[in-house]
Amino acid sequence: MANGVIDLSIRPRERLSTGRVVLRVILAIAALLAVVGLAMLPGPAGAATQSVLIRMADTPAVYEPAKVTVKVGQGVEWVNTGKNVHSVTLVPDDAQNPRDAAEPKGAATFDSGFMAPGSKFSYTFSVPGTYHYFCVPHEKAGMVGVVVVKK
Repeated sequence: MANGVIDLSIRPRERLSTGRVVLRVILAIAALLAVVGLAMLPGPAGAATQSVLIRMADTPAVYEPAKVTVKVGQGVEWVNTGKNVHSVTLVPDDAQNPRDAAEPKGAATFDSGFMAPGSKFSYTFSVPGTYHYFCVPHEKAGMVGVVVVKK
């Protein structure tokens, strides 16, 4: 085995027993499975391609966790795990309290709309800064969240 390559060729003068042929085939299959297995492993923890999960609960109406930190280019996925309708809204004009909806300069607002139980909403953050968002039906009950996006 040179440079990580298994030589499976049979040289013209070399006669291999059936056992040796089977062994070489098994080694080749094992090497192939190892390469495929490595390719399927997730990237390093905290890699920008991995989304952060936030659950939306009913009693009390909250985002779990209420505050997360991600890197630019990383996504967040909200899942309504409750039995009530929720939303993920960062539209300042829709907020009852202006502090509940704020985004960094140059960032876009987002709104999931009303999410039925079991629904998911994802957003990928491209501008660093602090984002304050809220649930339209439960803002007064304190269902607000924060995403901090770092470079």
